[in-house]
Amino acid sequence: MKKSHSIRVKITLLAVIPMVIIAVLLQTSAFVGGINNTLAALETSISETADISAKAIVNQLGIYETAVREAASNEIFQNPDFNSDDAVAFLEQVKERAGFQRIGYTNADGINQKGSDFSERQYFRDCRESLSPVTSDPYASKDNEGALSVLFCAPIIRNGSFCGIVYGAGDAALFSDLISSVNVGKNGENFIIDSTGSMIAHTDHSIAANLTNYIELAKTDSSYSGYASVVNEMLANKTGTLHYSKSGSSRTARYVPIEKGSGWVLAVTVDPYDFIMDQIIWLIVLTVCAVAVIFVSVIFIARASRRITKPLCDCKERMELLAEGDLVSEVAENDSNDEA
Repeated sequence: MKKSHSIRVKITLLAVIPMVIIAVLLQTSAFVGGINNTLAALETSISETADISAKAIVNQLGIYETAVREAASNEIFQNPDFNSDDAVAFLEQVKERAGFQRIGYTNADGINQKGSDFSERQYFRDCRESLSPVTSDPYASKDNEGALSVLFCAPIIRNGSFCGIVYGAGDAALFSDLISSVNVGKNGENFIIDSTGSMIAHTDHSIAANLTNYIELAKTDSSYSGYASVVNEMLANKTGTLHYSKSGSSRTARYVPIEKGSGWVLAVTVDPYDFIMDQIIWLIVLTVCAVAVIFVSVIFIARASRRITKPLCDCKERMELLAEGDLVSEVAENDSNDEA
């Protein structure tokens, strides 16, 4: 019986082991292939999302820029003796149409319609020097209760000479709203940095509202060094894909420049685990199914091997009895139609 049992075990193992190996290889290759395909698809997805988001931001910047440029070239400002009340009334119409928070104009010396001096403000000087529209970085606006605003200005050019600017302030939170609408995955986040590395738009509005700058924070707190390196890489390369860690999870980010911004760079990030988890769940389902199939197969193979080994065992026992001189014991019948 011992040798018969050994044969049954060998038959079962010879059948089950290749089955297990094939199942493991198939599941491993399917899992690895699925992960690789998912990661490749994610990089393509965030690349496309980044391009679409950047275009949406550029379009919105273009709306504001076009509004101030057309206002600056309006016939009212082309008349050197224009009436201030007429200009203010005209600009109020532009404000309502374009959605500015406030709007105004200055003369060539930077004095606006209310007598405020804008001459030392960077956007005024840039506009005067370049004679082209200028977009400021977001700043905390006193007129907007400390909320972030972005100022758009265009030069008033009369007979080839600089005669002042038309400016309009837009709500910077609009950009955070735009990029928040295109998140990739449950834990994905998008943000925009300015030329200094400050967060001027973010899916977490509070980060943008505080103009968080991880480069500056990293100078006094090393825990921000990882974020600072991400921002530095974005500022240096303008376009690319990078991988980093946040709160213990890996992130993949695609970043692209925003053409109309003053050195702005937009990043779309994704947590691959949001999508790899689907692959893991699928692997668990396949593993459970494979174990069930192997279990049923082992039972079937064990029963089949018994039908093979039992006649051999009976024959062995009868031969042993025959060797001992037993000529009368019956020979066990076997109703199989095979060699056994």
